[in-house]
Amino acid sequence: MKRIHIPSLAWSAILLVAAAGAAFARPVVNGAIVTTRTFNDCPISTVTTSNNYPASIEITDVMDPQCVGFANLHSWSFSEDGGSTAAVFNNNSNFHFGADFKIDGAGQGEGGLRVSPWYGQFVDGRIMANATTGEIACFGGALPFYSFTANHGITYTKGTTIHMEVTYRAHDLSSANPASIQYHIVYNNVPYDSPILPFGSQNMAECNPHGLWGMLNDGRVGAYFQPRANTGASLTATWTNITYEQLPPDGTPSPDAAYIALRTFNDCPISTVSSTNNYPASVSITDVMDPQCVGFANLHSWSFSEDGGTSAARFDNNAIFRFGADVKIDGAGEGEGGLRLSPWYGQFVDGRFMANATTGEIACFGGALPFYSFTVNHGITYTKGTTIRFEETYNAHENISTNPATIQYRVIYNNTTYDSPVLPFGEQNPNECDHGLWGMLNDGRVGGYFQPRANTGASLTATWSNITYSKCNLQVAAEFHPSTLNLNSKGKWVTVVLEPTPPTTPADLELSSILLNGTIGIDPSAPVSIGDANGNGIPDLTVRFSRKDVAALFAPGDYTTSVKLSGASGKECFEASATVHIKNATLPHPAAGSLVAPGSAVELAWTPMAGIRTVSVIRSLDDGTNWTVDADGIANSGSYRWTVPDVTSNQARVAVVELRNGGPDAEAEITASGAFTISSTTGVGDGVASFALSRIAPNPSGNRFNVSFSLLSGAPASLSIFDVSGRRVATREVGSLGAGFHAVSFGDREPMRAGLYMVRLSQLSRNLTTSVLILP
Repeated sequence: MKRIHIPSLAWSAILLVAAAGAAFARPVVNGAIVTTRTFNDCPISTVTTSNNYPASIEITDVMDPQCVGFANLHSWSFSEDGGSTAAVFNNNSNFHFGADFKIDGAGQGEGGLRVSPWYGQFVDGRIMANATTGEIACFGGALPFYSFTANHGITYTKGTTIHMEVTYRAHDLSSANPASIQYHIVYNNVPYDSPILPFGSQNMAECNPHGLWGMLNDGRVGAYFQPRANTGASLTATWTNITYEQLPPDGTPSPDAAYIALRTFNDCPISTVSSTNNYPASVSITDVMDPQCVGFANLHSWSFSEDGGTSAARFDNNAIFRFGADVKIDGAGEGEGGLRLSPWYGQFVDGRFMANATTGEIACFGGALPFYSFTVNHGITYTKGTTIRFEETYNAHENISTNPATIQYRVIYNNTTYDSPVLPFGEQNPNECDHGLWGMLNDGRVGGYFQPRANTGASLTATWSNITYSKCNLQVAAEFHPSTLNLNSKGKWVTVVLEPTPPTTPADLELSSILLNGTIGIDPSAPVSIGDANGNGIPDLTVRFSRKDVAALFAPGDYTTSVKLSGASGKECFEASATVHIKNATLPHPAAGSLVAPGSAVELAWTPMAGIRTVSVIRSLDDGTNWTVDADGIANSGSYRWTVPDVTSNQARVAVVELRNGGPDAEAEITASGAFTISSTTGVGDGVASFALSRIAPNPSGNRFNVSFSLLSGAPASLSIFDVSGRRVATREVGSLGAGFHAVSFGDREPMRAGLYMVRLSQLSRNLTTSVLILP
């Protein structure tokens, strides 16, 4: 497949550079900057600072006795350039931060944390502990007021440490769903929480560029310290254990279905409309026009839904998402259809990404959308009855004039990819600021549309298939290995290969952010590598997850499912999925808990998997932590005579697998045994099926140990542990296990003190005894 970009235009190049370099107000914090003397009522005081972010920041102000002013004001702010400048925070930020805070010294004053608006970047928006009055309260700037002293009856005492936290959520930044903040205090080991408090409406005249329903654009976040100037004494503020977390955007819907709306335009009410909704595989709408219809057109649509298809999900300016579908318009009728990104005033009508089956035009227009024509810029037209792929990428950015939301359109047609530039949204109606100015406009809807002509007297069908949606804009492909995961097998890790689409590189992906199914992080003890695992010439990142944690996600069975991978790269994020086949096949021999002799032969039997020509036999001596290839290139016939290695182990396993690219890692785990014992047997009787005590391991033991033994029959039998005084401390009734080799564990249910113990196997008046030493 070849990729075609539009001709290089000076303005679009500038736009792309600006979009790539612009600082999103979702800072990635890596330092702090200290700012002193924002208020300087005592310019002759002595101020000292130390900045060991995030461990600690300290500011001391020693007032001169001659000072008569009110106060000095100092602060520190989060930085994303190592402490050179204060990071910009805007309305659409989502973050959580906190610190342990203490004010100490002979002086008087206050301090705490800070979420400051543009007009008081180092002054306003305070979460305060007042060392003079004892009050603990949150106020100033755009912050919702809250007093912990009034609501919880607590006061601050100078010289003590108080823990403060703030959680800010942007939400929709509208009157219906404004930004919110929650304050959290821990004092004297008791936690106190404010409610989740909504921001009120700010100055309408300053909506552009500062916004209305949040902390206000171009703000700063960190802490402050305001020592009284007229005390003639020293005061110190110290922040320790400083934390900052960038929270995922919560203003972007998470669709689980599609909602169909028919006859938004109904120029032919006597037509016959039918629809099918198999989201995300396909959505289809057919409109058969009656010959008597003389109106212009009907209009139908589908929208992403978060409630199973009952209603259309709400999209707002601060959303970040990418969606697409394969679109086909077919039939004798005429009309148009495609995708839709609609504003509040035309939720099922405007903002169209169109393929016109009548004129052939392919263009994007309407609503708040930046106009773009693929027909004009790339010379392509749509032919009715063919399939065309449409994709749209929307990014909120700051939703301000200097950094508005952007959109990029993509068409894949006749195996060729065409991309628009990254296009900025223009300013919308200033009188409708509650809906926003620099994006898709709040309370919008997103999905597909279909507008068949009413006066054709014919049928027309629109079909959307392979519908995709992601809340992140970075494109990353994922592969899961082993692609067939046997829940009855064991191992340290499963492997995931992540391949970002250039210009994003594997090194750009933040390892600490990568999650499998939203909960499982990569194993920090596992190796990480950058290479080209699939050999396609595009660099990829190989990471590993705990196999035990991943296997716990799946129910036993024989089925194909998918896992989701997510993560971040700077201020952007990615979501990807990978397919995995689940099995829980078990080898009948060697049986779990059985004992086999070194050098003996065991018939391995399995059900061959389709599509696999050759397999390998691998074995583990440490319960699946490490594996060794015993036989390779075996025909996938369903049977193999395996020779037991000349070793001893009470945690042996054997498995039949397909190795990945001929290497040491399994690609398909076809079947596996349970844990069994490899050991020579001694005792009463002849042959391997005898009455015998085989082995105790480990011996000496810390507490838990396994006893391997064999029985002649299923007659009642017991395995008992006695201390040196002859007192029985543990017993197992083992006769029901039947004839053959077995292993049981001790120490889990009956902790034993350090010392020497006797192990006795009894059956049919026969007894065998050996010893085990328990170490302290």
